Amino acid sequence: MVKSNTLAIIIPCIENASYAWPRLIDIAQALPQTSIHVIYMGNESAEQFIGQSEQIHWHYSALRGASDARNYGASIVTAPFIMFLDSDNIIAASSAITLDKLVQAISQNPDLIILQRAEAGRKIAPAHPTKYNFSLHCIEWNCIWRREHFWALGGFDERFGPGSPTLAQTGEAFSLCFKHFNTPNNKTIYLPDIKVRHPSLDNSKKSAQRQFEYAYGSHYAAFEPFMRAPSRLATFWFLRTLIGVSKDMLRDHISLHARLQALYDVFWRKAPRSRQRLPVLSKNEL
Repeated sequence: MVKSNTLAIIIPCIENASYAWPRLIDIAQALPQTSIHVIYMGNESAEQFIGQSEQIHWHYSALRGASDARNYGASIVTAPFIMFLDSDNIIAASSAITLDKLVQAISQNPDLIILQRAEAGRKIAPAHPTKYNFSLHCIEWNCIWRREHFWALGGFDERFGPGSPTLAQTGEAFSLCFKHFNTPNNKTIYLPDIKVRHPSLDNSKKSAQRQFEYAYGSHYAAFEPFMRAPSRLATFWFLRTLIGVSKDMLRDHISLHARLQALYDVFWRKAPRSRQRLPVLSKNEL
């Protein structure tokens, strides 16, 4: 069984506490004996839930961005391993034997443990994660980090992610995982038997503006390493992302516009664009 002083679960939460509480209980039951730290940014008081579970700890915060809330959570826990979940994630472990695999993985003291991401409608990536395909496997909420390694990489880039002041409303996981896989002799373990579901995550149902922000962030994060510190891996991801422009011309004008905007901002502005600098766009305008 995973011990509470070994793995800390950090959950930024902007939903009202009464909405999030049942899902937090489900997470606690799926990962017993871990300590769960909720970085609470909701408007509703959470007082009625404080003390209801010895496993769940509440921390009020005025932070509005998911990345800075996750970094804050990582700074206040002492467990050697940390995992970041959303308040509506579902942990699907088929048996106690599966959870034992997590215990065994942690005992090997890896830098990163990758669980299976399983959003609604997502096809499971068949290959083992590598530095050339990690974007298929890694997202903020399916990675378990050795805390010292997480901070050695710089933590989450707070320019990226939901609630950040920039147009890059995603990309924080790519940025961090790129640094990990670009680090020599990194130790990574893949545990596909433990699935992390996210039933509410379906970008196709988001507004055109939101789809643009997600596409912009993911593309900016993939382009930027080549600009900052060119390397073989940075060049690979730059070219792979650039090649997507031709596909977008045929199928997805929102993604095409976002990709070109991100490319321009990486090379000429050298910073993600502020959200205030772009008007709300419709699909027709894109």
